[in-house]
Amino acid sequence: MAEIKFPNEFCSQRSAELSQDNMRPKSAAKYLDVSEPTLARWRQPHNQDIGPPFIRAKSGGCVIYRRKDLDAWLEQHRVGSRCKEEKPAS
Repeated sequence: MAEIKFPNEFCSQRSAELSQDNMRPKSAAKYLDVSEPTLARWRQPHNQDIGPPFIRAKSGGCVIYRRKDLDAWLEQHRVGSRCKEEKPAS
């Protein structure tokens, strides 16, 4: 977990949506198709190796997820093989 000091607008209640590249927990949970409480549990110190990387801003302790980190985490947790090409009928 990285701690970075963001400008106040990043952590204000009004900035629930930050940008396409940076998301607050509500948007990140929707993007990952998990509940906000699940994402919050993954941020707990003993679970941080389970969930995706996040940034906790020093000012106000708000949490920010970077889309590139979420995409990388999803790729790391992909299950199954690639689709096999269908063999032509003989």
